[in-house]
Amino acid sequence: SANMVIEGKVRIRTFDRIADEDVAILIAPSGDEVAEPGQAAAMTTAKDNVHWFTPRAAHARGMRAARRALALVDGRSESVGESFARLALRAAGLPPPQLQLTVFSAGGEFLARCDFGYDEVAVLIEFDGTTKYGRLRRPGETVEKTVLREKAREDALREAGFIVLRL
Repeated sequence: SANMVIEGKVRIRTFDRIADEDVAILIAPSGDEVAEPGQAAAMTTAKDNVHWFTPRAAHARGMRAARRALALVDGRSESVGESFARLALRAAGLPPPQLQLTVFSAGGEFLARCDFGYDEVAVLIEFDGTTKYGRLRRPGETVEKTVLREKAREDALREAGFIVLRL
């Protein structure tokens, strides 16, 4: 996608992702510019970049909404769909879920890494966008095989006592 400045000036700061930590990502500045009306800022789907767009003036129209939106940003969401789902959970009054939740069996065996969930009540949530059944398929794997693999994964999670919700 891309964003175009319609009114006013916008400072665009770009940060490259350096490393992933358990609860954060490490980033380093890689670009800083001011865009004016008519200029477009290209956005990438690459996971390695974080982009911040903020109005130049602290009192600029929309600044309060921009600050509220930035407070909800979480780099652990791995897709737009996951972000929208997480925000829908928030809008429904649910507490923030744990993101990219790693799940183990009672015996300590790795079962899965789920998009998000509530480990304390054994509820896991998976966002099933077209990416999962499209470009994230294993080499040579058909959509049918991908679906069957996901079904077996989900069955293992249910057998371990988790409730699995798919969005």
